[in-house]
Amino acid sequence: MRRWWIGALVVILALAAATMWRERGDPEADAAPLPKVSEAPQPVEVLRALDLDAPALRIEVLAVTRPARDIVEVRLVFTNRDAAAVVALGDRFAETPTEAGTLSGAFLTTASGTSRAFVLRDAAGAPQCSKGLEQLGPGERKEAWVRFASPGPASATVTLTVKNAPPLDGLVLPEAR
Repeated sequence: MRRWWIGALVVILALAAATMWRERGDPEADAAPLPKVSEAPQPVEVLRALDLDAPALRIEVLAVTRPARDIVEVRLVFTNRDAAAVVALGDRFAETPTEAGTLSGAFLTTASGTSRAFVLRDAAGAPQCSKGLEQLGPGERKEAWVRFASPGPASATVTLTVKNAPPLDGLVLPEAR
């Protein structure tokens, strides 16, 4: 007689476990569907761009923002247009050779040309900009940023000059808050 109760107990436990599983649901079935990954990157608006011939480099300005009232931040992209050769940048855009791989030699000029804003520096004197621009592999693309002291709230447009590259003019500054 005991065997009958043991069999009934096993059946009841199995039904209870199945009911609990059904109430919880299948986590994979209940999960929201994953968004489809686009093969092509989404287009990004480029504010200004220039192509250098030697080296085969493209510089694009993606954004100009004011993270604070007295700071202007510029976001850029550097692209090696050569599909076969590495572009060695070293200290090409740096103010000094010890700051190689940075944009420390860049500056902003107001549209009137009356004032310049240089790269901000931290308490230790390090430039507030991206690092790691020593070289670009064939076809490689690297995003970078650089922060400047604001040329003033009255400035509506500025020109960005990256050392050893032609100026990128007509960049509109957002209003200071």
